[in-house]
Amino acid sequence: MLVTIAAFVCAAPILWQQYQLYRFKSYVDRNLQAMSDSEHQRFNSIANSVLRRRDDNNTFGWGHTPWFLWRHPAGNLVLLEASHIMCIPGQSSARITVIDENGKRVNQTVFSTGWRIDVVNAERIDPISQTGLFFAINSQNEINGRDVAKQYYAIIDDETFLLRIEDSNGNSLMNGNKNHMIGPELPAEYNVEKISDLKSLMDATIESAR
Repeated sequence: MLVTIAAFVCAAPILWQQYQLYRFKSYVDRNLQAMSDSEHQRFNSIANSVLRRRDDNNTFGWGHTPWFLWRHPAGNLVLLEASHIMCIPGQSSARITVIDENGKRVNQTVFSTGWRIDVVNAERIDPISQTGLFFAINSQNEINGRDVAKQYYAIIDDETFLLRIEDSNGNSLMNGNKNHMIGPELPAEYNVEKISDLKSLMDATIESAR
């Protein structure tokens, strides 16, 4: 009897984590941004349990709200969370967490989505060629901010890359200066040709949709 009880006690945390992971996966492709406050709290509790993280992971000083949980074509899960500007001057930000099928965090990237630029919503994009996960973050300028209306990203090999930013008229823009850059820093080692091909693919996808 004691052996059975001991085995159950040892197995309980593992079973709980598996159950939490099962609940976590049930949110794939749901618009988490549209959830009620109570639903947000429930999802955050599940996500924090799966990722074994605390509630106060605020790299830019403010909490990130879950927007989408997607499945990458390669199989991993991708959690997109965003943080609005809370004061002016200031910046909005995004947090991308890549999770494998067993709930292990593979990579996490936190980056600015613009100085004096606020985030509005996001959408997944199906490119002409399925080489990764592509999405756009819609944004808007705040007081004296740049006119940046759309930010296009790709997740390739578990890394997040900024491919293109546009103004409200759909014109392609250069990124900001050193202190006001949009998007994550490039990994220490990356294939320049691959990133160039991704940018060309995104441009072609955008043009074909117009």
